[in-house]
Amino acid sequence: MLKLTDSIEDVIRQINMLDRGSCIRELRAVPHVQLDFTSDFLLAQTIDQLRHLLLAAHQQARRYLA
Repeated sequence: MLKLTDSIEDVIRQINMLDRGSCIRELRAVPHVQLDFTSDFLLAQTIDQLRHLLLAAHQQARRYLA
């Protein structure tokens, strides 16, 4: 599971190693950010799109640490 306290470089490295299922699980587990993506939407995304969404959601969640 990605940690909000990890450096952005570590988060990017970790995200790039995730497969499709792991990306979706991580997206659904991002704290502090309410995401309403349907399963159909997520399944229609490429792995690169899922990774992009996950990084964006993770960065938004990090704002709650400040």
